[in-house]
Amino acid sequence: MNSVMLRDVPAKYKNGRIVNRGLLIIVCLLIFTSATIAQTDEGLRLREMTVEGLPDLEDNGALPLVDLIQGSRYSLHELNDARDTLRVRLRTLPAYPYATLQSFTIESLAGGRSVNLHVKIDHGPIVWVRSLALSGPSAGLEKEILSELRTVEGAAFRQKVWQGDMLATTELLRENGYPFAAVTAEQIAPTFGADTVHVDLILNVQPGARVSLQRVEFAGLKVTKASTARHAARIRESLYHPDQVEAARRRLLRTEWFLNVSQGEVFADRDGKYGVLFHVEEQRTSSVAGALGYAADDEGLAGSLDATLSNLFGGGRAFDLHWRRDGSDSRAFSVAYMEPFVFGQQLSAKLHLSQEVRDSQYVAVEFGGELGAQVADEWTVSGSLRRKSITADSLAVEDDSTDYTLVGVGVAVEYDSRDRRTNPRSGAHVRIGSERLFLSGTRLVYVPGEATPREEDLAGMYRSEFGLELSVPVQGDWVGFAAINGVDVSAGGDERPPIAEWEQLGGASTVRGFSERSLLAPRVGWGSVELRRLLDARSRAYVLFDGVVLDMEVETRWEWSYGVGVQVDTGIGLLNIAVAVPGGEGFSAAVVHAQATARF
Repeated sequence: MNSVMLRDVPAKYKNGRIVNRGLLIIVCLLIFTSATIAQTDEGLRLREMTVEGLPDLEDNGALPLVDLIQGSRYSLHELNDARDTLRVRLRTLPAYPYATLQSFTIESLAGGRSVNLHVKIDHGPIVWVRSLALSGPSAGLEKEILSELRTVEGAAFRQKVWQGDMLATTELLRENGYPFAAVTAEQIAPTFGADTVHVDLILNVQPGARVSLQRVEFAGLKVTKASTARHAARIRESLYHPDQVEAARRRLLRTEWFLNVSQGEVFADRDGKYGVLFHVEEQRTSSVAGALGYAADDEGLAGSLDATLSNLFGGGRAFDLHWRRDGSDSRAFSVAYMEPFVFGQQLSAKLHLSQEVRDSQYVAVEFGGELGAQVADEWTVSGSLRRKSITADSLAVEDDSTDYTLVGVGVAVEYDSRDRRTNPRSGAHVRIGSERLFLSGTRLVYVPGEATPREEDLAGMYRSEFGLELSVPVQGDWVGFAAINGVDVSAGGDERPPIAEWEQLGGASTVRGFSERSLLAPRVGWGSVELRRLLDARSRAYVLFDGVVLDMEVETRWEWSYGVGVQVDTGIGLLNIAVAVPGGEGFSAAVVHAQATARF
């Protein structure tokens, strides 16, 4: 038997095995200890942080101060660093500048995998304001400045409130025509008592020159004329006010001639006259847009083509060309021209000419004009005059078989506070209008018992409209959008308005989920609700819900739809696609609305 007894092994081998076993045990202990340490360092979940001695930081209020989040995991090293961070940042507490850290305890829970932090703080003496005074010229606004200060004598001193008072004083001076105002606090020298600390505060006010704006200049203009931009900014010679300059910046952005407009900078020229300078970045304003609609049960495709030449020759003028096909039996064509500043004033004028054909019903030719006045920063009042000729189709019957001419005179009020027209994050757009329609022509009235119908003159009509769009920021890039619209066309007596005057709805711009202008009625109300996620200044994704009520005198009809959509800035223009399903229908009845816009 070839076996070797341990006693026969030389001593050096026996000692080697003992050493190896010892090393193996040590290595295992090191691995176990390292794993335990790693698990402890990486897996300590913070349950809560309690603070004694400082009411402002109770109920986990100290966590943001030390950059910790309740429920997150931290290593022991990170928790110990939090103690040093708290000790430093206690000095920045506005109400307790002399607070000190007394203890910082880490309590282990649940087998060492969770911890609580217990902190004890001595808030120290509270600082009280003994006196408050102003120094410097103050521009004669001492009473106004002192009345606006939230820091008062006899109250506890709070650093953030004091800093806010300096900002508020600066803003007060700016609102009174001092854009170069400088407000600083003189060195605070505390007086220490037995248990209290008092400070004497001095606010140094240097208003600088009082400015009257006499010029508006622009940097970055390439296409737009400076005179046109000045008309759009609408800054008249007056005392400087920051709201006036900001309002001018918003007006410039709303023209959509500019991609970016900087904050206004006040400058002085060689003659000592003051003005405001805007740095602008122009964008392509002319566009060609095509829209396409498809529904499985429709007789054909529906689509439109729009060409807009905007800011022509740098003067803000615009020329629009529009063609559309709403299906196999409806098509329209129109042209329009807009002059933004008539005679260099805040008056806009628009002329239009259009033709609409509805097979088996009528052919309508219309031309007219509109004159609008900008009466305030966000308000416009306009008046309109139009003439419309209707030639009834030979297949039309009864009231709709009448040829007539219509003259409409209307007024409208519009309010627009949107930050952007293309993809607003906030603001509202409201339009209210009323129009009196005078008709010349006759209609045939069938009287029971008479063989031939009678001819009666057409009565006049009234058209009223209301529109509201509202964009409200929800959180981050999420925006809520809602729209409510209504149109009422009514005739005198018991007459029914001619079908050519009925409101036409359906399609990408009104009620999605339905073919273009497939919903008609003399009295309609429709609305939309969207939850939007803004992707950039011009792009968004959204879910939608549209609804409409159609009052056709003999019956009232309700329709609704739901769906999703996306609008994407492709770099050369916008691509907008929406898919909507009519209420009560399956996804096979979904209607796709697609519109592509190219800017140049």
